[in-house]
Amino acid sequence: AVNYNRDLEVFPVLKNILKKITGESVYNSPTDMGVNMAGFAITNDDVVCEASKQEIVRRYYRAKLDYALGRGEKDTIDRIKILMGELGISANYRSCAREAKIKSLQKDRPVVALELNKDKIVFGTTEVSVSKVSSMILNALKELSNIDDKITLLSPEVLQPMLKLKKDFLHEQSAVLSASDVLAALSICAVNDENARKAFEQIPSLSGLDAHSTFLVGSNEEYILRKLGIYLTQEIHED
Repeated sequence: AVNYNRDLEVFPVLKNILKKITGESVYNSPTDMGVNMAGFAITNDDVVCEASKQEIVRRYYRAKLDYALGRGEKDTIDRIKILMGELGISANYRSCAREAKIKSLQKDRPVVALELNKDKIVFGTTEVSVSKVSSMILNALKELSNIDDKITLLSPEVLQPMLKLKKDFLHEQSAVLSASDVLAALSICAVNDENARKAFEQIPSLSGLDAHSTFLVGSNEEYILRKLGIYLTQEIHED
């Protein structure tokens, strides 16, 4: 309300300035200048509608997670479910979430899935030396670089000292490499390894992609995914 009142106060001045520049009254009110003109910026309504539906589902998962962690209200979940019902969509409208749940049931363990495009979803599962999120990132970079899945991107000469540091010197309980560790290791390996270099150069391609985890991702890895521009949703299975 305060901001809108300020807009009302300054609008006559802005209107006069615009009139002097253009020779006519382009806008009749602050609303006309802002909200009423927003639609003219939309060049593809189908794309905007699809993005809106995806964002609604993302907010549904966020609301569910907040409620499960005791920092949100159930009423928020119910309101979003009503909106999804009106749009004819469900939580499974998000492809990476649907496929992550299927894979998790098949493997009987938590997974994280990343949607590269409509036809390709890569997964991250538990591995010996890297986290599930790290596994997902590496698998995605291989796919984006057209590198065979059997090829190892990270050199053991780089991984072993990093694992030793975490386990023996830092005394971390989980001696696996996190997403930030793996990206650092990949940058080192990219100096001398052609495949690692190709994968490293594809990191910007991860921005704007959607991911879903069937487990609670640690705050550090959640931060890395956010910095990479990946839209993560996650959930905690209820007993």
